[in-house]
Amino acid sequence: MSMGKLVTSCDMCGKQENLVKAMVEGVEMNVCRACAGFGKIMQQPRVFSQGFGYQKQRPAGPEIIEVVADDYAFKIKQSREKRKMNQEEFARFLGEKESLLTSIEAGRQKPTIELAKKLEKQLNIQLIEVIKDEEQKSEKSLKNGPLTIGDMLQMKKN
Repeated sequence: MSMGKLVTSCDMCGKQENLVKAMVEGVEMNVCRACAGFGKIMQQPRVFSQGFGYQKQRPAGPEIIEVVADDYAFKIKQSREKRKMNQEEFARFLGEKESLLTSIEAGRQKPTIELAKKLEKQLNIQLIEVIKDEEQKSEKSLKNGPLTIGDMLQMKKN
């Protein structure tokens, strides 16, 4: 096994380019250098040589996807009010910007997975739902290869 660059398509824009592993909005993705600017670069993807090129090393078993629950705004606001805090106090308590928490409580902005985990821990509430994506993944890989963001958005619409 060797470390190297994997030439395939970016999970965000689809460019055929060398990719890096980056955390974008709480999701680990393989993206081009341009799209990596929307998140935090974590590392080059692990690759191995087999035959005529490189392939991504895939974990065994179903892919697990974490998503923020649809009723996140209600749960967060209810928890804040239960603690008898206004939004300013709540923001200081969490170490976050008041404007961000106001948008989240109003349902205008979904928290990142990282922030949702922080809120779960600090407020003792459940915000993240875990989805095993084995069926959708195997269905997609039979057709056109690995899932992209566009594929996932399309599945959400249906």
